[in-house]
This record gives sequence, C-alpha cells and structure tokens, in this order.
Amino acid sequence: ANGDFIVTTATGDLSARAVVLATGGQSLPKTGSDGAGFGIARRLGHTIVEPTPALAPLLLNGDDLPRELSGVAQDVELTVWIDGRIDVRLRGAILWTHFGVSGPVALDASRHWHRAQIDGHRVAITINFRPGARFDDVEADWTRQAAEHPRASVQTALATMMPASAA
Repeated sequence: ANGDFIVTTATGDLSARAVVLATGGQSLPKTGSDGAGFGIARRLGHTIVEPTPALAPLLLNGDDLPRELSGVAQDVELTVWIDGRIDVRLRGAILWTHFGVSGPVALDASRHWHRAQIDGHRVAITINFRPGARFDDVEADWTRQAAEHPRASVQTALATMMPASAA
C-alpha cells in the first residue's frame, strides 16, 4: 500500500497517509456520543487533551441574578479575562435566563471560560452593555441625557440605551 494506514471496510481495504477519526465527544451518551472515540484514539497512540465543554450557558449565582431579567435578550460585548489579562472579546446577543446567561455570545464564551478553569487559571467575564461604543461616546450620551432630561432617573436614561427591562 502507498499510505501509512490500511482501513478495512466491508467493500475492501483502503490505503491512506492520514485518517480522520471523527467519533464525536461525550456530551450525549444516549445518542452514542459517549467518549468511546477517545479510547480508540488512545489505543492508536494519540495523546488526548482533556476535552473542554463548549456551547454551554454561563451559570450565575442565584443570589446575584435578578429574576426579572429572565427572557431579556440584548446585544453585548463579553470580555474573557484570564489571569488578569484580556484573552478574547466576543460581540453578539445574550439571553438572560433563570439560571444565568445564554445566547450565541455566551455559548461561544463558555469554551474560553471552561478551558481556563480546566488549566487552573483565574478567569472572569465582564459584560459591556454598549458594544462598539467608545468610553467618550458613552460619556457624551450620559451628558446629553442629563442636559435634555435633568429630572430623569438613571434607570429611565439607561432604558434609552438598552432594553428597558434590563435597565
């Protein structure tokens, strides 16, 4: 054979220089995604990097989460900090839930959070509720709001910049 691998199938042998082992992870055993592929890879001599959960919601301490936010969606920028330094900034929609934060950008951030945790790093996530806005622009918006509506509460002014239910 010309390749390094011989793959035996019901219709005959195949020769290949490389083989992709695509067995899935271990997230849903009842569908066959039970992690058995990791054992196959180990038996073939591969080293396995500990799997990282991904596409998982971010859970918050129940005492820290205002229940009235559940069901509110908004665009934000999440910053993942690892050991006190910015690792990644992600922009997109979040969905506040009864247990924490979900939505596309939170699910994307979860893999960074979990990998840092697995590797023993200090990790934190901050949320920018005005994605793409520079600090000077936000300050100008607040100054304009205060000048135009001097008696407005902070919550009322904030509701002009983000979903009122989140404000």
